[in-house]
Amino acid sequence: MAAIDLAIRDGEMVTLRCLTEIYTMTQDTKDRIQYGSAVAMIASGIVLAFLSFIMLHWVPSSVLGFVGEAVGFAGGVFGLGVFAHTKGAELDKRFQQLEQKINSHARNQ
Repeated sequence: MAAIDLAIRDGEMVTLRCLTEIYTMTQDTKDRIQYGSAVAMIASGIVLAFLSFIMLHWVPSSVLGFVGEAVGFAGGVFGLGVFAHTKGAELDKRFQQLEQKINSHARNQ
């Protein structure tokens, strides 16, 4: 827990207490939230298009726009997650190789 002295109210310093460590979000939790929201967006787009077609017997352009945005969002979430994971592993490998070179060079001198 952390106490933060921040605010001045009516000319007096007021102590605001802030609980900063109530919940620590792990990478697994972040991934679940991202992927869950991407799946929910795709599902909502499909449901909206289906209901629109059932009720109106056609799909308006606004519904198609929403479906496009939902698919774009999901593609961004899935694509960026895979890209970041792949590039992160690649960078980690490069840094390990660089560290090995620096250590071997330091031993030789």
